[in-house]
Amino acid sequence: MVVKKYPLGVAQFYISHTCNIACPGCLSFNNYNISGHDKFEDYEYDTQQWSKILSPVDMSIIGGEPLSNPDVHNWAIGVRKLFPDCNDLKICTNGLLINKWTHKIPEWWDAGIVLEVSAHTPSHYEQAQQDIEIIIGNKHVEKCNAKTLKKLKIAPKYYADDYEIFYVHNNKVIAMIAKEYVFNEWGVKNHANNKINFFNNNPQAAHNACDINDCHYIYKGKLYKCGTIVGAKKLIEKYSVEDRGTKLINLYKPLQHDQSNIAKELETFTNKAIPQCSLCPINPKKITISDSDTKKVRAAYKNE
Repeated sequence: MVVKKYPLGVAQFYISHTCNIACPGCLSFNNYNISGHDKFEDYEYDTQQWSKILSPVDMSIIGGEPLSNPDVHNWAIGVRKLFPDCNDLKICTNGLLINKWTHKIPEWWDAGIVLEVSAHTPSHYEQAQQDIEIIIGNKHVEKCNAKTLKKLKIAPKYYADDYEIFYVHNNKVIAMIAKEYVFNEWGVKNHANNKINFFNNNPQAAHNACDINDCHYIYKGKLYKCGTIVGAKKLIEKYSVEDRGTKLINLYKPLQHDQSNIAKELETFTNKAIPQCSLCPINPKKITISDSDTKKVRAAYKNE
């Protein structure tokens, strides 16, 4: 059965495990030095097929750190061409590699792609503004705050709720920056007996407590419930992980665009708790990071 344009709330194309910051409690375990980039051409067909099925309200290209992926430009333009009707397409970045893509970012803006920066320290926040403004140069771009953005009425409501600074060109947001200095500790519960241990909670309770349970990931052409499962798949390849968690992660099967029951699966995809939800916290601790948490940029892209 073919389903057309299922209105999935949030879909994120996960294009890189590699990240240049080690945020404690990262929801996709990128602080465990997992790595690897995907090329758009390898998953263009899958992306095209998903574009016939899904009509996400909110879409992002994400990692890891997506700007560490040498092929991020092809992802940006490719996803935009295949999802031309999505009014909320973003590249979600920590902002530290903006200057690597100075020559391409204007093309993203012209294509209607917002540069979404989540700055995790005050210095990152200031640097992101400087780097964005260098790219803007002499273009007529308005820099505004959330209050002004609300008055303009040109963006989804959550923009003004979640971000601090906005750059507006031709009545459209082209870049925005959030102060993500405090966030929920996710991912690994602890380390014991030389193994990584997950949480062990009631799946439904954990799903209900998750404030991103409507945020789904497309990775290597398949649709995952969340980014935690995507990262955990890679984590258990590299590290010794407790048996219960390893079993649950191995049992998880992401959705494929060509499976016969895709319509039925999508009907409950967002609201249904799954056994793997038990691996996540119910009351995550609030944590902050500092500039000392920033890792050295890996050799894969530090000299590019």
